Amino acid sequence: MNSTTILSKSGRLSLVAFVLLIIVISLTVPLFADGFGSSSNFGSPEETHTFQTPESAPQASTAYFIHRQPLKIALLVVFGVLALGIIATRRYELRRWVLLLSVIVLGFVMGGFLCPTTAVQNVILKFNTGYLLLFLVPIVLALLAGRLFCGYICPFGAAQELLQVRKLALKIPLRWMGVLSKLRYVLLVYWVVRVLVTGTAILQDYSPFKPLFSWGGTRPSRSGSPRYLL
Repeated sequence: MNSTTILSKSGRLSLVAFVLLIIVISLTVPLFADGFGSSSNFGSPEETHTFQTPESAPQASTAYFIHRQPLKIALLVVFGVLALGIIATRRYELRRWVLLLSVIVLGFVMGGFLCPTTAVQNVILKFNTGYLLLFLVPIVLALLAGRLFCGYICPFGAAQELLQVRKLALKIPLRWMGVLSKLRYVLLVYWVVRVLVTGTAILQDYSPFKPLFSWGGTRPSRSGSPRYLL
């Protein structure tokens, strides 16, 4: 048995395990959510950025899935299966077609959800809704096959790669790359701590990624409506 056959079997096993895990999570997580299946009363988009622990039955009766989250989760699973299939069969020449499809479907059609600027903040603020399940899909993909979401699915990263012209690319000195790579962790810690302390999200209207797909929003960033930030 050669190495190609072994890798193919390993890829198929990973694919089966991923699909089964997503099905189990999809069936079990909503059952434990308060007010599953009821109508949403989150209020205006601005109000959804303030976290308040439900204290009464009316407050706890919000819908589990909001903002077309079942469709978004299904699309993430489909793109994950496509990416795993490419890796398992080593048909890497198909990767650019998947990236283009991501830009069209996940970007322009679905509004570019899972914005990296606010995804982590929103999943903390609304952990008792479909945001948590939506956030778990890329995590599961990463555990199975590394940075699969970033390399094959993310519409923001896909747009950046497809628009890149290597001859015109600016080269950042290595010393600055070291500083910038550490700065991202500082920002992540700051965002998480601030959300836990204040219960509010920041920079949701100043995302550098949203203007490409939303075509509207605040004047500094032209970002989209806050309801599509995740």
